[in-house]
Amino acid sequence: MALVAATLAVHAALADTEPATAEPQAQDGQQNMLQLLDQLDQLDKTDRSDFDAAIERVYQCSDKEDFKCADQQLKRAGALVYDDAAKQSLAQASKYRSERYQFMKDEKERVAMQERMSECSDSCPISREYKQCVNGNRSPHSCDEPQQQYQGPSTLDMLNSALIGMKQNMEQSFAQQQAQLKQQQQMLAEQRRQREQAQEERRRQIERQRQQQTAAAEQQEAELKRMREQQELARRRAEEKQKRELAARQVREAREREQQARELARQQQEAEKEQRKANYLAQLKQGARLRGMSCYGGKYVAGALPKIRPTEVECVDVHFTVQCPNSSTIVHRGVLHNIVSNGEASCYGDSAEVPKTLACDAEDFVVRAAEVTGCQL
Repeated sequence: MALVAATLAVHAALADTEPATAEPQAQDGQQNMLQLLDQLDQLDKTDRSDFDAAIERVYQCSDKEDFKCADQQLKRAGALVYDDAAKQSLAQASKYRSERYQFMKDEKERVAMQERMSECSDSCPISREYKQCVNGNRSPHSCDEPQQQYQGPSTLDMLNSALIGMKQNMEQSFAQQQAQLKQQQQMLAEQRRQREQAQEERRRQIERQRQQQTAAAEQQEAELKRMREQQELARRRAEEKQKRELAARQVREAREREQQARELARQQQEAEKEQRKANYLAQLKQGARLRGMSCYGGKYVAGALPKIRPTEVECVDVHFTVQCPNSSTIVHRGVLHNIVSNGEASCYGDSAEVPKTLACDAEDFVVRAAEVTGCQL
């Protein structure tokens, strides 16, 4: 059973090392396989040695007529049978035990027969009654005395003759058994020699396998080392590439952020500038002085702007509306283009002619600044 368990363990170890998994698992699997092969070899040697010892004990116990001991050793050897030769050795040992048992039984019967023949020869001098007594058909105490002298062989002669024949048969049977025992012992020794030779061959084979596995493991280790070096080189190259790409991306992102910051600053400056312009134009609108006047026989609107520093808009147009007194109706809309006057409005300053058909005099115009814008070129 230990041999079977070890064999299953070897198969399990081999199955664990089949996939090309991680390197430590492959090395552990190979080491476990070598250890299990050693254990398998040791268990095999132990089982064979125990089997041989049990067979030897079968012969020894049989020679001592201890057949209970012989049966126990046969049972033990039967559990350790490992090949056809072992089965044959077990069968021969079992046969020898049976023959020795039969020999013992025959010997007891012979001794009993000898004792009966001796008793019958003393009590039954008549040949016919003697034979009946020996065969168990007559009691030694029921034999008759002879009425006349018997002329044939005496009972003692017959007894001696029978004893001599039985002795010769027993000696011949014993000699045959001894010859068979010697032959079986020689066969057992030859089988033991063959087993030892096979064990030595298996040991050499295991050693060759161990050397091959060691060489394969070393080759695999070298290949794994080469692969690790290649992987490390590829990793370093990839890491350097990532660093270069990261640096380039960081430079690019910094440039983009700088551009965005400049653009944001420009937009902010532009917005501030536009806001200053809007505030400046609003102040001009609020401070614009516009009025109507008659110039050169026509009706005009003249205007002047407050002086505000700094000048955010160099050139401005003033959009105006004209209403007559006591009227909310706008009778005219016009523009004073490129107005630059900061003094009093006059016909000689910044002015714009309006239609003469307006219903009120120029001096009565109600002129308001509707909007001040940059010059519309």
